[in-house]
Amino acid sequence: MRGTVLLSNPPQFKTFELAHRIEDGMHRFEVAYGSSFNELYYDFSPSEFVRSVNRPELELQLGRAGQGWLVQVLEDLASGASKMTHQEIAAMVKP
Repeated sequence: MRGTVLLSNPPQFKTFELAHRIEDGMHRFEVAYGSSFNELYYDFSPSEFVRSVNRPELELQLGRAGQGWLVQVLEDLASGASKMTHQEIAAMVKP
């Protein structure tokens, strides 16, 4: 993970990791999961998430990890309706 890991191996999804970073002034998120050293890895900005063909899969896995709230945050960040700091996002993570 290139960003700061916000959540690693929550009880309900033992192979899940979520990370966040700000790169060139833009939010970037990383999601990785899988039993064999993170079989699936995604690195995306909020606007990339909104238009991604992988969005349904990411929404499913975020929900499994108890982080479904992040979908609305990503939509709000992508639309410009919200401006959040790394610290504000980190504080929203539910272990």
